[in-house]
Amino acid sequence: MTRYTSLTFLVLVGGLVAVNCNERGAKGTALLQVEETLKRREARSATTSNLQKMADEVVAQVQSGEQITPEVQTNIDAMLALIVTVRNEINLDYQAAQTSFEEKVHTLRTSTAGAVHHYTVSKSADAVRFDCFGAEKVLLQTWEDLSHKEQVARAYKIKMCHITLKTEWAVPKVHFGLKECNVKDTDALTAHDLQKCPPLEDLVAERHRIKDVLTHAKTNHTSATETCAAATAAWQAAKTAMETAWDTFGIQWSHCTNEEYKTENAMCEFGVAYQEKCADLADLVDFTNKVKQTKGTNHSETDREAEWNAMVRIKCLLVSYDTSPSPSFNEAKKNACLADNTNDYPNGFEFQTANVTTLSTGTNYDCTEATITFHGQAYSIVGSGADGADGTKYYDNAYALVSSDYKVNNKDYPVNKLMVNDPFAFCAPDTRDNVTRDHAR
Repeated sequence: MTRYTSLTFLVLVGGLVAVNCNERGAKGTALLQVEETLKRREARSATTSNLQKMADEVVAQVQSGEQITPEVQTNIDAMLALIVTVRNEINLDYQAAQTSFEEKVHTLRTSTAGAVHHYTVSKSADAVRFDCFGAEKVLLQTWEDLSHKEQVARAYKIKMCHITLKTEWAVPKVHFGLKECNVKDTDALTAHDLQKCPPLEDLVAERHRIKDVLTHAKTNHTSATETCAAATAAWQAAKTAMETAWDTFGIQWSHCTNEEYKTENAMCEFGVAYQEKCADLADLVDFTNKVKQTKGTNHSETDREAEWNAMVRIKCLLVSYDTSPSPSFNEAKKNACLADNTNDYPNGFEFQTANVTTLSTGTNYDCTEATITFHGQAYSIVGSGADGADGTKYYDNAYALVSSDYKVNNKDYPVNKLMVNDPFAFCAPDTRDNVTRDHAR
């Protein structure tokens, strides 16, 4: 039969404690903690197994009737001391796991707050962008109305000024009929003159008629000239108003282009924050599952409790040893110890269920979202115009736009929660670098 000396227990204790100070150096704290926790658990498992074997052999030795030496009590005391060490290690293991869990919850709380903040900023920016495009559409409508008025004014100006030219041409034509009969003094008429000119009474009547025609023609020409000038001024005013409206639209166009970039930048920043939050949530869920899992992980709370209860069973067996009236293990004493100590595991892992639920539901995101909605509506500027000669898409070229191209649609954005990908399609560098909006007309 194997005999365990005090030296044996010292070796076992030394092996369990040594892992706490071994292999520190270049390794990171988190990795070292995981390795040490695993080593502690492996050492505890070996120690528990050895303790059980040693306790069984001590019991067998006592029950065999062999001569009992004082070393038996010494060994029992050493085993009880080792049980205390193992239980302290279990508590340290629990505290390390609980601390790690709380740190992960804190990290999740921080990243969730960041995601919520960036979402608020993005939602506000998207609303500003939506209003900006709405104002842009109104200004384009204004330009379209003034452009139509300019066309009407220009056509009227052309028509009125053409009439002015016609009145100028009418004056020499009325003189043409008397070109050969330039009569200034009717008393000086000769027979030859009378042959060339109409009768005197007709000549006088004709002079009066011509005078009336000339007067009427002059009046018409003056009126037409004034109308032409007024039509020209009206056209110039309409043209100026149209050009001013186009410049105003151009300013708004540039402003909305800037808002487009600001909004997409804000959304991309939210997307990154969302991905970080989802990574933190996945890390916490994974750690929680390892704590709850039975066997196979170095964080299992169930395994820690099972280890603790194994120590209780061995302890109660050992403390039941009694030398009076003869060396033996008192069953009643063992059962009383078990009754007092079973299920006395002092630790209760706090999973902060309410906090974690709050941090992973509703507006805090549970990371199962397929799409993200910001303002909820967006202008889709789509029409039937052809692409520009330089390849610019028609919806990026204001010259090809009409106000009816501005369509309002419900809008959400497919999101990718994995950090290896861009959160939204428009966050890709090549996509953002190629956006153009040209309003030159």
